[in-house]
Amino acid sequence: MKILFLAHRLPWPTNTGGKQLLYNQIRQLSASHDVSLICFRHPDSSGDGGLSDMCRMMKVLEIPTTRKVALNAFAGLVGDVPLIVSLYASRSSANIIRRHLEEDRYDVVISQIEMAQFIPESYSGPKILLMEDPEPLKFTRVDKRGWTIRQRLWRGFETGRLSRYERRQSPRFDRVTLLSEEDARDNQSFLPDARLACVPYGTDPDWFSPSDAVKRVEGMIVISGNMYHPHNAAAALHFARDIYPTVKKEVPDATLWIVGANPIPEILSLGKTEGITVTGAVPEIRDYLRMARVSICPIALKIGVQTKVLEAMACGTPVVTTSAGNSGIGAPSGEGLYVADSDEDFSRWVVELLRGKGWDDMSARARRFVLDHFSWEISANKMEKLIADIMKGKRMNIIPPPPAVFRNEYPLVNLLVVNIYVHENRVTENNQNIGQLGAKLYVVPKPNVLLGRFVSWTSQSMLLKSAVKTNEDFRAFLGRPATV
Repeated sequence: MKILFLAHRLPWPTNTGGKQLLYNQIRQLSASHDVSLICFRHPDSSGDGGLSDMCRMMKVLEIPTTRKVALNAFAGLVGDVPLIVSLYASRSSANIIRRHLEEDRYDVVISQIEMAQFIPESYSGPKILLMEDPEPLKFTRVDKRGWTIRQRLWRGFETGRLSRYERRQSPRFDRVTLLSEEDARDNQSFLPDARLACVPYGTDPDWFSPSDAVKRVEGMIVISGNMYHPHNAAAALHFARDIYPTVKKEVPDATLWIVGANPIPEILSLGKTEGITVTGAVPEIRDYLRMARVSICPIALKIGVQTKVLEAMACGTPVVTTSAGNSGIGAPSGEGLYVADSDEDFSRWVVELLRGKGWDDMSARARRFVLDHFSWEISANKMEKLIADIMKGKRMNIIPPPPAVFRNEYPLVNLLVVNIYVHENRVTENNQNIGQLGAKLYVVPKPNVLLGRFVSWTSQSMLLKSAVKTNEDFRAFLGRPATV
């Protein structure tokens, strides 16, 4: 198969979950398929991790200039396009991607939400939209206590824009993939017209593995993750302040290692506490997972898959986590990890593992669970099967059509046809025969008839986009019945 990946950043170095997902999907699929990649280069990019060798074609685009980014951000505010999408808007990038889609007959295009804007409406080939941690779903689940009014307003505003954008874009794709069945099920209410599927996260069990050359350190507890991430930082602070003191009383030689890049000041201050070490960024997290007797993930946010849990389990390190931390993994408590949602239960399981109770059995079960359910090979195989099902459905014409379009009832005489695309947040003037278009169509009289001669078409279009959803809305908007 010929597969094109569209990514908003070069997936190297793999220092985020999204980059790891994309990099390993490409690595696995390129072994038996013709894979290409088009992505943007960010300032933190250095090298490509061998991607240029894996891909038949790799095109790295330049991020728009600072001036262009500012203009894009303003245009996004006017056009109801989320900031993470509008920042990348670029005519030159759109032309490059369009040319590749026209010249190469790809069996499937796999895109991140930021790149969906570059897939032309006219492109009818199979398409998959990758969603890692859906922001609207995350926003409903996150604990907002402690947020400032400014944070609440901005996050609410931006999440609302992203939710509307995803709702517009998702019906264009043959499938929208999430990392867990639970996320797919819960996200259906946000994307009622999308065809959702689950392609799980993975880990590399050859890299994350136990090592006889690395000795376990008695009493060592590790918590890993980017420590600028609010949910990781909150989890580390909660364990250090509310649970670790209890563990320390029971196991005096217990030590807590907080391992992760860019720790916030509150995390750094924990390093002054006896028995707690804050490392910051480390060359390789695997070394710490191999040394630890217990890995912990006391996270409160239920979203996606906690990679830190999978990596620890692959290293044969038993994990104590919350129901939220286990939600995307689904391991039975006692099968390589313990699930605890109270501070008392959490400290009890940590103490038992530090004392060695059932440790060898839990270590073996942890690794076996990852091998059976969460290798990158398993993840890529599910993606491969999904692509095959889409292609088969296309050939047999059994893919369900997108939701019914809004059919315009108004004549074209002395009217301007405004074609508001269902799947892209842009307004274009189009005077084609409305019966031939598979898009939402609105027809408005000339400006001096509807809103006055001094109102621009852009303003009218934006007003229509927010006010008009159906023919009934349009009749109400005009204040008169439809004419045919």
